[in-house]
Amino acid sequence: MNLKINAFFLKSIQILHLLFHYQWKSLQFPIQNCYALTVYKTQGLTLCYIPVSLDNQIFAHGQAYTALSRCPNWDHIQIAALDRAAFKTDPDVIR
Repeated sequence: MNLKINAFFLKSIQILHLLFHYQWKSLQFPIQNCYALTVYKTQGLTLCYIPVSLDNQIFAHGQAYTALSRCPNWDHIQIAALDRAAFKTDPDVIR
C-alpha cells in the first residue's frame, strides 16, 4: 500500500501577556476559515463573490444558471472550470 502524506508547517505567533503581577505566554496559529456551498443551498441567496466550477459535476437542469445568478455583479464571479455540458436545459422549457 502506497501512502502519501502531505506535510505543511504553520508559522506560529507567540504572545507574552502581562496583567498586574501575572505573566503568561500563548501560542497562536494564524489560519483562515473557508466555506463551500452547493448550488441548491444557495437558492434564494445573494452572494458578493462567487468562485464556481462549471464542469461535469453539474448534473441537473438549471444548476449552472442558479449558480451564476447568485451574484449581482459579473466582475465578482470567478469561473474555475468551464464545460459546455454544464449548461443543461429541460427539453420541455425549450418548446
